[in-house]
Amino acid sequence: MSIPLSEPEASATVASSPADGVRYVRLLNLLAVTQIALFLTTAIWVPPWKFPQVPLFAMCRDWPVWLEVVFFVMALAGTFFAKRPEAKITRRVRHAICALGFAGLFLTNQHRIQPWAYQFFILHAWLALVRPRWMLTGWRWLTISIYVYSALSKFDYAFCVNHGPFLLDGFLQAIGIQEGTARWPANIRFLAGAIMPAVELSTALLLCFRRTQSAGLVISILMHLFLIVALGPGGHNHSAGVLIWNAFFIVQNWLLFPSPVVAMPFAAVETNSPGGSPGAKTSSLAWAILAAAMVAPLGEPWGLWDHWPSWAVYAARPERTTVFVHEDDVDKIPAELRGYLQPPGPLDVWHPIRLDRWSLETGKVPMYPQARFQVGIALALAQRCELTTLKVVLESPPHRWTGQRTQREFVSQPEIEALAATYRLNALPRSILWGG
Repeated sequence: MSIPLSEPEASATVASSPADGVRYVRLLNLLAVTQIALFLTTAIWVPPWKFPQVPLFAMCRDWPVWLEVVFFVMALAGTFFAKRPEAKITRRVRHAICALGFAGLFLTNQHRIQPWAYQFFILHAWLALVRPRWMLTGWRWLTISIYVYSALSKFDYAFCVNHGPFLLDGFLQAIGIQEGTARWPANIRFLAGAIMPAVELSTALLLCFRRTQSAGLVISILMHLFLIVALGPGGHNHSAGVLIWNAFFIVQNWLLFPSPVVAMPFAAVETNSPGGSPGAKTSSLAWAILAAAMVAPLGEPWGLWDHWPSWAVYAARPERTTVFVHEDDVDKIPAELRGYLQPPGPLDVWHPIRLDRWSLETGKVPMYPQARFQVGIALALAQRCELTTLKVVLESPPHRWTGQRTQREFVSQPEIEALAATYRLNALPRSILWGG
């Protein structure tokens, strides 16, 4: 752990920049309130499980359930409210407990790597390890990087013709224009979709410079308000977690900006730890974690990093995975899941099952978009319901400029298990099946 400020140093710190000290305390309290709210409004953290689990690594498939409860308690117990900006050792320890709790939860179920949970994991690890003078600076850099990668993930044909107009339709319907963009010319719909990532990228650039931060702050707030309206009850009525996360960004940005991105935040006094001290080592680890979080998303277009940890949210980039149940096995599907089965196509015998609706209605979260995770869900369904036949159709990420996808089919459980074995990370469900 970094060496905490002594009482004289803490007093000097607060006196040096009281405004930034107040910001820091308010940001910590915002983080605590939002984390608790998101835990309360989502249902993927503790048993009983209503949706299958797919651990991040195969070795975690047999971990006991009580360990997951311990991880959740750690992530929740480490949440706290602050009154003063001093960097006390107890506060750093609690940030570390939060980060370790989140890490354990991610290991035991990939579904929990929700964008907000991953962001909070990075923030807790950063605040636990970095020297006081850089705490808010790294927070600002992470926020700007989220906007950059989120914008870049949307600069493609599929977003401009599908996801962009979808968001705009939700907004228009919420303000009383029920037909949305249905009557708009195709080129206008495309342009409207293309404007969204352009605005998001512009926001990131404006937030980088002191003179333009006020404009970037206003645009970022308007952007998140647009998403809240579009995805709220009057629009597409998405999960409460999505709305809370967007509200978090509004308040967070109000507190973080405008302020120099590379300036010291509340701490003008820094402990002069020797180069080989624990404080220097933990601070170096903090910078390594932040750098990894900001660089790793570059590998997302090549499948080297997952979509959500790359901030590809509301984007069309993820693969599509559709799971089909044969009509001979429909009676084996539990009654509570029958509502997610869709009718087959004409002259077809395969019923698609809406995994996304299953996730939203039982877990109160969007489904993790990686194909390997959804393949694991298909295998869990086959194992629990003892299905004799099952089909998985994989569609590749869309071509950036044409939107075209390639498609592969896997029929029977052995074929799907062989597919699961091809992924670098685990694609097999927990040994303890959902509902068990």
